[in-house]
Amino acid sequence: MKRRTNCINTIVCVAFSLSISISSLARAERGRAEGELWLKWSPQIRQAFVMAYVEAYYDGYANGCQEGTRLVPGTAQPYDESPFNKCIDRKLDLTKGTDLVKDVTEFYREYPENRNLFVREILQEIGKGRSLWDIHNRPPYPPVAASTQQTPGIRRNGN
Repeated sequence: MKRRTNCINTIVCVAFSLSISISSLARAERGRAEGELWLKWSPQIRQAFVMAYVEAYYDGYANGCQEGTRLVPGTAQPYDESPFNKCIDRKLDLTKGTDLVKDVTEFYREYPENRNLFVREILQEIGKGRSLWDIHNRPPYPPVAASTQQTPGIRRNGN
């Protein structure tokens, strides 16, 4: 019984250590300023990244819809009403008359405080129809400078 308790304690300790390590890595990843890296890449590398992201997004989304609706019983219904097509219709639009490479580059140049946003986050927000200005003003993740700004209604340093 004592051996089993030691084994469980060891597993709990390892799991706890891993969770702390993983959460630390996740925070470190956010701080790496992906925008800085993006601006160092050549236009060809940026284009390749965006093309790969868009293709992977659409493939993954279609596969997810197919898998998610696979067990839905088939009934005679109009094409637009099928569960698969309803799912597909909710995907992000990453083709709506924008130059995604130009938009991401412009975003990182115009708003350096938002360079901690991942390229995929900017692409997702553009796919939702948001403007670069709107993404900057309401980013999906706080900007780098957010931790040093005074938040309304919260007092810091006794102020």
